[in-house]
Amino acid sequence: MEKKRREAQEVKRQAMKKRINEEMERLRREAERHVEQQQREQRRRAKKRARLKRQREEKKRELDEKRKEREKLQQEQAKSKRGHVERQRMSHEDRLSRALQQQIVQNRSQRQKKHMKRMYREDRLGYDLMKIHRAKRRKELALRESRRMRLEDDDSR
Repeated sequence: MEKKRREAQEVKRQAMKKRINEEMERLRREAERHVEQQQREQRRRAKKRARLKRQREEKKRELDEKRKEREKLQQEQAKSKRGHVERQRMSHEDRLSRALQQQIVQNRSQRQKKHMKRMYREDRLGYDLMKIHRAKRRKELALRESRRMRLEDDDSR
């Protein structure tokens, strides 16, 4: 009778160990999958950033070329109409400074958004590590409990 009970407890203990190990393995795989997904996201974002940067530079180059052509034309016209060109240039500079200000504000908001995303990503990673830690703790407690049970069984004999 005692032997059967002990065997049943041992079987239970083994099943619990197996279940805990499977849970740990599942959590580890989940964390690895999460990290891989984040790395894929980072690579994708880096590619997108590089593409956008190239596009911006290309656009800037084209705008510079157009601006140079326009300035040449204006210089040729300026020989005849000096005052008019001065007024036009001033309004153009105003427009440029306004566009620049807008660009600065937009960049700032993008930086803030990136920062928030990074913070969220770090929080997620911490959460996954916490889950793994909890599972380890549960496993330790279960092992301790099974040892105590075994000791009690040995003492009762």
